[in-house]
Amino acid sequence: MPASRKKFWGLVAGIILAVLLISAGALWRLSFFFPALSPQQEVALAFYLGGAVLLLITAMAIFGILLDQALFRPLGAVIRGVGIITESNPTHRLEIPGFNLLDELPDALHRLGDRLHNSRREVGEALATGATRVEEQKAWLEAVVREIHEGVVVCHHQARILLYNPAAQRLLDNHEALGLGRSLYAICARGPIEHTLGMLLQHRRDNLSQPAAGIEGRFLCPTVNGAKLLQCQMELIPGRSAAGPVFVITFDEVALQTESPGLTDISLRGPIEALRGPLASLRAAAENLVAFPDMAPVMRSAFENVIAQESSELTDRFEKLVRDCRLLTSTHNSLTDINSGDLFKFVSRRLRETGGPELASSGMPLWFRGDSHSLMLVLTFLAQRIKESSQVTSLSAEALLGDRRVYLALAWPGKPVLPAEIDKWLQQPLPGSVGDLKLADILARHGSNLWSQSHRREGWATLRIPVPISPRQWRQTTEQAQPARPEFYDFSLAEMHGGLGELADRPLNQCTFTVFDTETTGLEPSAGDEIVSLGAVRIVNQRIVKGETFTRMVNPGRTIPKSSVRFHGITDEMIKDQPLITEILPLFKNFVGESVLVAHNAAFDMKFIQLKEDAAGVRFANPILDTLLLSVFLHDHTRDHYLDAIADRLGVEVRFRHTALGDATVTAEIFIRLLDLLKQRGILTLGQAMAAADKMIAVRKQQTMF
Repeated sequence: MPASRKKFWGLVAGIILAVLLISAGALWRLSFFFPALSPQQEVALAFYLGGAVLLLITAMAIFGILLDQALFRPLGAVIRGVGIITESNPTHRLEIPGFNLLDELPDALHRLGDRLHNSRREVGEALATGATRVEEQKAWLEAVVREIHEGVVVCHHQARILLYNPAAQRLLDNHEALGLGRSLYAICARGPIEHTLGMLLQHRRDNLSQPAAGIEGRFLCPTVNGAKLLQCQMELIPGRSAAGPVFVITFDEVALQTESPGLTDISLRGPIEALRGPLASLRAAAENLVAFPDMAPVMRSAFENVIAQESSELTDRFEKLVRDCRLLTSTHNSLTDINSGDLFKFVSRRLRETGGPELASSGMPLWFRGDSHSLMLVLTFLAQRIKESSQVTSLSAEALLGDRRVYLALAWPGKPVLPAEIDKWLQQPLPGSVGDLKLADILARHGSNLWSQSHRREGWATLRIPVPISPRQWRQTTEQAQPARPEFYDFSLAEMHGGLGELADRPLNQCTFTVFDTETTGLEPSAGDEIVSLGAVRIVNQRIVKGETFTRMVNPGRTIPKSSVRFHGITDEMIKDQPLITEILPLFKNFVGESVLVAHNAAFDMKFIQLKEDAAGVRFANPILDTLLLSVFLHDHTRDHYLDAIADRLGVEVRFRHTALGDATVTAEIFIRLLDLLKQRGILTLGQAMAAADKMIAVRKQQTMF
């Protein structure tokens, strides 16, 4: 019996008991309430009173039974049925008595159960479809990974292996420590991996808004047993894991086992010096044969044997030299782009972990090429030696731009380090280096050297290491120098197309809009720049019409500057077979029809179109609205009205930026939000909106005067 039913019957029993007690008390003290009654009258009154009480109790019992059968018992069935519907079978039909007071409740619960059943079925189908796709993609991924000739290892926290491919097994000679859940550090040197991972994580934290501006994760890494040297490429896998960052390393073997596991052997000095002996013997033998043509046959035979033996030796040593040259080439290719700011941060951290000195970086960070892990060890080593020799507790680090070189400089208060001391440092092993290299070996790999001199700051000294500059240093400068589109205020859009007539009173929510954008060869249409791409979308009833888009590539009839290619990615090869703008504009005119044109910084795009109207035989006399000017009107609290800034302000997701159709779509989504804001400001008609934009043209002109 449900608890509610027990409570109900407990309440009914309590009421009946209370009635009985009150009635009994009343009968017992009947003479007290009615003293004038005779004994016969008291008996009669007691009879009637007792009968009334009995009838009342009987009525209460009948009412209780009715409620129990028609309400509480069905409710119990409903509770049990709902449990079945929610937990087991949503299509279950409630098993309730035919007579009940639940009215439409069972039918409502049945409908709810049916909807729950349909929802679960749809979710199940979606999950099954998704799971199937995931399994298919997983199978494809496994097949791809299996076929990759480079070793692939995916790891997470503490370099625990999550995945590896057959090539990794082969390259690591089926190492017994290679397995899922095992640490990669048992196979490969920890230092280069930890350093590269740290660099990538630091750079990702510092460049969250520009994930594409990542650094290269290439590095050299020896196996723990020193038998192999691996050229590796590390990438962070996007997303977050509770276990920490997940990364993938692809790798290949740099060289087969060398006579010595250390990279000292990669130097060409030894192999070249080794050629001297055979060459000297060959020369001596040849000179003797030429100088003494009549020498005894025995002597001649001896010299000929020397020539044969030394030629063979020379051939072997030459082959070794060729192998070492290949190794050197591979090593050179392992140099990656490094940001000096990132490198100094890691050197500073390592110095703090190893007892100092403190290192503070200064100046602008520069891009250069190098082996990040090795240079981190070099700077750490030098900072520690300077601390010992100059008795300083802190140093300054900066990167200086020279003639195609970047100079990594350490500075400290004191005198320069003597050349003899530097020579001693150069011959010392570099702790933690791959192959136990000396400081001189690391610098040689970078084509670098080392010297100390007085610092420009009086009383200070500096120690400099030149390293190759990265082309990225110049690319960054060029990209940053790419100007934004200029704003055009030299004419009024409304004046250009004359009066609006009846259109002025048309409500904005009843207008049809064509939102468009262009990509061009440059920013000066009057100086010969041309359209290379045109994209547009339509807005009807304040909604972007899916499927009604216009996108065309355009042959500009001239080459596209590299600075513009970097901006929109359209190359000469991509548009060489495309139609001219004079062929595209009539098509665009048909797409636009009588709709209102909308663009961001519309005067810029319209200038390109206007210059080609006569040649194309069309004229765009449509009303024009500019989202830039409308933004200025609505948000005069800020001066930032670039497309990205407005999108961010209004919560519009920016996708496919710097493509004509992509920018047109973003502009359309922005425009729809601006329409709502215009309505709040009482701008309801097309004429009011264009008048507001015209006012902003004057305001922007005035702003440019200050």
